[in-house]
Amino acid sequence: MIRRLVESDIYNAAPDPTEDKIRFWLAECRTPGLLLSLVKKFPMLVQPLLEYRPLLQTAFGGSEEELQKEIKDEEELERKGDRIYWEPLRKDLENWRRAKVQKNE
Repeated sequence: MIRRLVESDIYNAAPDPTEDKIRFWLAECRTPGLLLSLVKKFPMLVQPLLEYRPLLQTAFGGSEEELQKEIKDEEELERKGDRIYWEPLRKDLENWRRAKVQKNE
């Protein structure tokens, strides 16, 4: 869903987008072809984002297939971080639910 929203934002943007908008696209775009195009068109804005999103380096000289693999790896890393973040919260919610059920019995 986010991928499509970012794509739409890029395609529907004004002819002269702001630097903030371009940085957002570079940070969030998940479409290899679009990302390659953005890096070619706005190379001066990529360097500061490399620490945050290292796969942008691949977009300078890599292939679309190589970039797709790195995007997939990046997404999996984000999912893993989400699972780690939510696990203790899920346990808390389950404990609260069980406590409520026991209280009402």
